[in-house]
Amino acid sequence: MPTFGEKPRPRALLLGLTNEENQTAAKLLPTCRTINALEEVEQHEWDLLITRHEFFAKSHLFIISIGCTDLGYVQHPINETAAIHTGTFGVTTHSRSTEFIIPDHLPRELSLLIQRNLLPGLQSETQHKVIGTRLSFNGRPLKGVPLDELLFTPFISSTKNEALAGKFTRQGVEAEVWCLPPTKLDLSAWISVALKEWHKSNPRRFPTTPGWEHDEQWMNSQEKLLHEQIETISREREVALRNFATEEQILRTQLNEERQKADAGERRLLTAQDEELVAAVKDAFAEFGFDTQNMDEVFPSNDRREDLRISLPGTPKWIAICEVKGYFKGAKISDLLKISRFQKRFIMETGAPPNQSLYIVNHYLQDPPSTRGAPLSNNAEEIKAFAEDDGVVISTADIYQLLTEFRSNQITKEQIRSMIQQARGVFSLKSSINSL
Repeated sequence: MPTFGEKPRPRALLLGLTNEENQTAAKLLPTCRTINALEEVEQHEWDLLITRHEFFAKSHLFIISIGCTDLGYVQHPINETAAIHTGTFGVTTHSRSTEFIIPDHLPRELSLLIQRNLLPGLQSETQHKVIGTRLSFNGRPLKGVPLDELLFTPFISSTKNEALAGKFTRQGVEAEVWCLPPTKLDLSAWISVALKEWHKSNPRRFPTTPGWEHDEQWMNSQEKLLHEQIETISREREVALRNFATEEQILRTQLNEERQKADAGERRLLTAQDEELVAAVKDAFAEFGFDTQNMDEVFPSNDRREDLRISLPGTPKWIAICEVKGYFKGAKISDLLKISRFQKRFIMETGAPPNQSLYIVNHYLQDPPSTRGAPLSNNAEEIKAFAEDDGVVISTADIYQLLTEFRSNQITKEQIRSMIQQARGVFSLKSSINSL
């Protein structure tokens, strides 16, 4: 029997949209009605709901949901005997992700729209709503069940596979819900893409795609030329984005490898203690052009001396003794007394005092190096006495800085050796560089 008064399809209900959004929808849809509640209408007379308000809509309605918390019932059974679904999709938590994934299998026009419209909005936000499963199925929690097993298709996800937008088929029907975040949207584009997709699966309810006047088939020659240019740019942008992503991944891999290399190498100057720190200092001084000797390999364990002896190639009469320490707290003044004892043992062994005594310390090693300050900064009198015996206190953070500047050709190894040899008291990297 004929239906009298039937309105042109698709027939859309607009709930909770702004005036501008209502006007946008009206330009694209042959039948629109703005409502304050779904109780105002007979829902079976409508095909589509576009909403920013929470809803309890009949299952036959297609829905574009913008920022809603409750999204609808889970369609897919949890086990083979399942028949009734009490689980729902909805916002379950939040994500602070700054990196995102767009699935490869989405239709091209939808994928481009996500890249152009959703991605920038998410990148500008510090927190995002995550879509998951809520309530339970037959008393069994749905939490942890992969969304793809529940016939949910993400549009964009965090790198932890948290869906931030997507779609699912409503329980028992062909109608879909498109779940979009409450970010700034190009509503016109989203309606257009949704109607084109729904036209493929349900041409009776969505008999025409929006804006047929602007379809390529009905464009004039200049419109076609501009349209082709836009399509070319879109394709080039896709290729460029893929290339950028590949290049970025290569660089991130290289960066990770270099970080691991630095952690096992020169960054030990900032993080290590004991033998590992001694090895890092020995390697750094060797790179500066000094000859270094680990004295634990020379003297027996019951007669330990200084950690390192440092000399200059071609200048055999210049020798420095070096004690290396690492502490979670500050440098210890008692280490200077220990070095004084090592000086006396050196005199007994060689008949002359060392040209220099170095106390190299990695203090407050769990703090950022920029906040550690100078070692023994509250022991001016003891430092003065240590300097009179040709003593120098050096932070490993300064050695790390010297190594970095040397490797970047900002300073020569000859200049570094001169700075260290001339230093007395507490070594100041800034003062030493200024004196060059």
